[in-house]
Amino acid sequence: MAYKESQLNIRVTQGDKQKIKWQAKKLKMNQSEYLRFASDSLDLKNAYALVEISETLALMHKELVRQGVNLNQIAHLYNTYGVERDAHLIPLLKRSIEQTQDSKDQIDGAAIIVKEALAQRKAHASKRELR
Repeated sequence: MAYKESQLNIRVTQGDKQKIKWQAKKLKMNQSEYLRFASDSLDLKNAYALVEISETLALMHKELVRQGVNLNQIAHLYNTYGVERDAHLIPLLKRSIEQTQDSKDQIDGAAIIVKEALAQRKAHASKRELR
């Protein structure tokens, strides 16, 4: 990283200061990194979109894990206690568990792609910072 020999002091409203702080935090940058990134990037909306997608995927993943746990518990009860009258539900439950796991795996893959894209954008911003 290049030595930063110049300092820039600017005046902003309290609201603007909070907005910069919040946006930097959302992109997992400190305020200086964020301002350098913002000054060098016309594509900030895409970075925010990636963050939004990442957060949405994380919530979807969490919900799918919950569903999978619930389905697994139900299937375990049926398998353990051998409820004969509802035995036809066991294959349905197992298939549902498999589908939930497949969805979870797809979301995990998408989340990794989004995280890599965010990391690349941050690395790209750092490289420009060195120039």
